Amino acid sequence: MIPLFLGLLLSLAPAYAQATARAPAVSPALQGTSSGPGDAAVVIGNEEYDELSQSMFSRSDARAWSDWLTGARGLRSNRVSLVQDARRVDMLKAIKRGLSKVGRGGTAWVVYSGHGAMSAPEGGRRLLLGKEARADAPWASGLSLDDIAREALRNRKIGRLVLIVDAGFDGRGRDGLEIAPGALRTVAPAEGVSDLVGKVDESRVVVWAASRGAEPVTGLSSAGLGAFTWASLGALRGWADGEVDGSPDQQVSLMEADAYVLQTLREVGSASGNVALGGPIDLVLSEGTALEAPPAAALLATISDQRRSQRLSEAQALLQAEAAAFWQHTLDLARQGGEEGRQALLGFVSEFGGKQLTLTWPVALPEVRQARQLLARYGQAGEAKEAVQEVVAVARQVQEESCDDLIALEPDSMMGQLSEGRKACLERRVATERLQTARERASLVLIVNAQAAGDREGWASLVERHLDRISRADPNLVMQYAVYLFTVAPVERGEDVIHWAEVALENKRRWDVDSYTKNVAALQRLRAETAYKLWMDADKNTRNDNSEQALWLAEEWRGLAKGYAREWLEYMWASGQDPERALQVCTSAAGTVEFCRAH
Repeated sequence: MIPLFLGLLLSLAPAYAQATARAPAVSPALQGTSSGPGDAAVVIGNEEYDELSQSMFSRSDARAWSDWLTGARGLRSNRVSLVQDARRVDMLKAIKRGLSKVGRGGTAWVVYSGHGAMSAPEGGRRLLLGKEARADAPWASGLSLDDIAREALRNRKIGRLVLIVDAGFDGRGRDGLEIAPGALRTVAPAEGVSDLVGKVDESRVVVWAASRGAEPVTGLSSAGLGAFTWASLGALRGWADGEVDGSPDQQVSLMEADAYVLQTLREVGSASGNVALGGPIDLVLSEGTALEAPPAAALLATISDQRRSQRLSEAQALLQAEAAAFWQHTLDLARQGGEEGRQALLGFVSEFGGKQLTLTWPVALPEVRQARQLLARYGQAGEAKEAVQEVVAVARQVQEESCDDLIALEPDSMMGQLSEGRKACLERRVATERLQTARERASLVLIVNAQAAGDREGWASLVERHLDRISRADPNLVMQYAVYLFTVAPVERGEDVIHWAEVALENKRRWDVDSYTKNVAALQRLRAETAYKLWMDADKNTRNDNSEQALWLAEEWRGLAKGYAREWLEYMWASGQDPERALQVCTSAAGTVEFCRAH
């Protein structure tokens, strides 16, 4: 039997299984038809460094690549060496042992995720850093790509070396900060294999890396992986099939994968200069009839929006910390009085008085992807004219489908059957309409259509945009979104659940008499149950972290759970509804039934 509250949640929330902000999983790997009986691989994930900053998610990257090599490429597990947090000497030993396992004509795979550096301040060789790298000279403990290539090609049995690198080389980590003070270096863009691995037989080398030059290499927290690793493994699951020319063929080549990664990283807010150089870039990396379709553009846009907000918050926190440290030094001088103290205060005001944050964020436009695909087909005999006509026809269809009459679109939207042209038209109205009522109506038509079509990522993304940027006046929509967040991520999105529950309560007067009591009770419960879960989670964390901050956080959530539960309990009594569950939550949070019964 479904409890009353859970039943109400299920009736209010769309039956979606994932939170909108979570990137689609790329592990475990799809079982592919590719087979490399003579192949062997070495996968290195260096995340924890003795003196450098952490390379976020690098160990997870390594595990994911290892899983892909055995699951999708078919390498035997005893031919895939997984090495984590390794010193330079251990990295080199692992590579030598791994390369010795390659059969005649086989492919040697070397995958690295971690920090990189340049061997010289201006240019130099690209290095993969061992965990012992020193803060005063990170490049002193690096294994160069040249060394790896020479070691591989010295073995004449090896038919090809594929080198995959999720690392930057300009001295910045995945958080955008220096891996050590003074680590920044100038990195010239790689134009060919020789720029990366020196003079080698280029027909035997493929390099696929996260950065062509000085582009930042980032992590994707919603995937728990490096952004390049996530997009690359996604591409190899089938997301990139047909990326180059728009013609899927149940195969993903290196060229398609690289093009997909370049575009998709921009869609999630990562500027990338990824490299696919050397050897046959038409090398097929994945194939099969069960390849996955790519994630929806709306989901990628939501991820980008959240990453941008997070990056801005991090930059603001960093600036505030810098100002606070500088202020303490200024106060020490100011306390001494005199001209030196006065100059210190003037200097502080001059330095921080007009500080502003500027955030550069890449934007991916779908027309660019279409243009690239069209250009690729231009070079194919007999297809250029046909390709142009096809693209023009699609463009005209999108342009010619009207969305002027929003009422007329409602039947199709309620069936989830709006065409792409109509949806594009509605999106333009939402973005450009100056009349608030029309803008709100267009947004709601899109929301209803996404829900009816079962597009969980699209629905949640559209609702979030509507509530953030257009209108919060409809308590039913606000409540539906709050309940949805509770059902998919009660802890991870718990603060958002409470926020939107309170927004809905602010507009509760818009409900009629029949709905008012039931909905207010449900929102009171939603808020209390969420705070209770957050308290339980914070309290659990104190078992491993008994710091003052962790203990304070647990007590803070306990206090909120107690307050919300008491408010909910009083409402249940006042409205003549069953108070049993409210009393249970209140008593558990308060630690005493007397606190809850006193009214």
